[in-house]
This record gives sequence, C-alpha cells and structure tokens, in this order.
Amino acid sequence: MQVSWTDYAVSDLMAIRDYIGRDCDKFADLIFERIVEQTERLLESPDAGSIVPEFGREDVSEIQVNSYRVVHQVFDDEVRVLTVSHATAPCAMPVGEGF
Repeated sequence: MQVSWTDYAVSDLMAIRDYIGRDCDKFADLIFERIVEQTERLLESPDAGSIVPEFGREDVSEIQVNSYRVVHQVFDDEVRVLTVSHATAPCAMPVGEGF
C-alpha cells in the first residue's frame, strides 16, 4: 500500500505552506511536515478518520491535522489524498480527480 496525492491536494498543501510562510517559514514547514507525516500514518490505519459531512460518502474520510482537514479515499493498494483545507472552510469536491 502507498499514499498518493492528487494534483488538487498537492496544490492545496503548497498554498497552505505559502500562506503560513508569509508570516513564519518555520511554522509553515512544521505544518507541512505534520500533514505529510499524518497522511503516511494512514498506511498503518487506512480506515482512520471520519466521513466527510459535505460528501456523505462512506469511501471518503478525513483526518484532522492541526487546523486542517485532510480528505482521503482508500483503495486496495493506495490511500489517495484528495484535498486539504482549513477546518473552518467547507470542503470542495475536486473535479476530474477520479472520485
């Protein structure tokens, strides 16, 4: 099993890093690393997290990392990160990412 990131999720993560980095590069790096580390932990417990209320689909879950929601989907051979958003923002369904 492996973790893969959609282009949409990578773009989200980089935007978060850039936004936080405007004030503090060290904190931006820390948040970036925590998000990546927590997604890697999904390999140990792929069913971790809760159903995303906006989607209402049992195959799409989210984990909370600091103030961010990491939305993922589990397949037989991979955990696919679909999007990353601030916990206070509604979660948008990525279009064209195969889910």
